[in-house]
Amino acid sequence: DLDAQMVGSLSGRIALRMRRDSSWDFYGGFLSLNESDIAHLSLKMDGALTDGLNPEGSEYKNMELLEKALADLDLESLKINFKLMDDGERVVEMNVIGESMVDGKKITVDYRPRIIGGLDALLQQLDLSAFNNF
Repeated sequence: DLDAQMVGSLSGRIALRMRRDSSWDFYGGFLSLNESDIAHLSLKMDGALTDGLNPEGSEYKNMELLEKALADLDLESLKINFKLMDDGERVVEMNVIGESMVDGKKITVDYRPRIIGGLDALLQQLDLSAFNNF
C-alpha cells in the first residue's frame, strides 16, 4: 500500500480510452505541478526503496535517506508523463524535485521513478480503496 499525500495542484491532460475488454487505459498525456503553488509531498515508502539491500552498504544508506526525504518534501517540481511506446507498452515516468530536512540536514531530491505497465499497473501502486467505484 502506498501512503501518499500531496498539497498543490496539477494541470495537464491524459488520454483515456476503454479497451475491448471494457477496462480503461491511458494512451499518452502528462500532469505537472502548477509552479505558482506552494506544494508539499508526503510519501511514506516503509522500506520499499531499501528492501533487499545490504544495510551496511552505501546504496542502502542513500535509499534510506531518500525515503526519509520523500516523507516530508517541499516540492519545487513534479511531472508525470504517461507514455505509449511504439511496441504498445505503457510507461509512467515521474520527475519529483524538492527539498527536505532530514536529521538537521537540507536534502535536495531529484527522484525519477518509472512504472512499466498501463493503468492497471499504476493503480496497483496506489491505495484507491477510498474510491470503491473507480
